Amino acid sequence: LDEFVSGYSTGMKKKLAFQALLQQKNDFIVLDEPFNGVDLQGNMLIMGVVEKLKASGCTLIVSSHILSTLTDMCDEIFVIKNKVIEQVVDKTSYKDLEKSFNREWIDRKLAGIQL
Repeated sequence: LDEFVSGYSTGMKKKLAFQALLQQKNDFIVLDEPFNGVDLQGNMLIMGVVEKLKASGCTLIVSSHILSTLTDMCDEIFVIKNKVIEQVVDKTSYKDLEKSFNREWIDRKLAGIQL
């Protein structure tokens, strides 16, 4: 309580902002990269809160570059490329999406490496 928020770590700022968001009791919430800069316990806490929000009927939109997080928490994933929705993936296709992204990325990276 003796500290200004500007002195908080990135994770602490995110947790504080998340708490403030929850106090608003909105039916619709947008979370932009909610797990970046947050420690493991903070990530687990955020996941638990997201599950409770979903169970209460709250609609959440989550943006993230961490595909495994999205596959664990989302009902649908919208793949956006060049500002356009390129693909909509439901729960049954998550693992295939994850494998294809990982394989595509690895193949691109390996193409430029001479061994």
